[in-house]
Amino acid sequence: MSAFKPIRQELALVIDLDERGWFKAHVENQNGKTVFQFSNEDEETGWPSEDGLWLVEDGFMRHGRDTDGLLMYLKSIGIAKPTATMALSSTSPAHGGFPELGPMSRFGGDVPAR
Repeated sequence: MSAFKPIRQELALVIDLDERGWFKAHVENQNGKTVFQFSNEDEETGWPSEDGLWLVEDGFMRHGRDTDGLLMYLKSIGIAKPTATMALSSTSPAHGGFPELGPMSRFGGDVPAR
């Protein structure tokens, strides 16, 4: 048996932009390194895609802040380790930790309806 413990992978979903039809976000690890980024921007036109956010349209996420769905997707493509956790954050863990998220779950779940 190894004397080393596996490194725990703590990921944060950071929303960079969510207004007027534009959505951009990235995922950081506990060291502040961006490991994944996504948006609804059409690669050809640069405008928001008419189809919406591809991760939602393709069924991986229920909405842009669905950390559970995104974490499952990242595990399936090998970016996240099987034991990784993910929290929704407006500030990355490397730059001051997770802010209080109010009624939303720190580790995934649904965003309250507006």
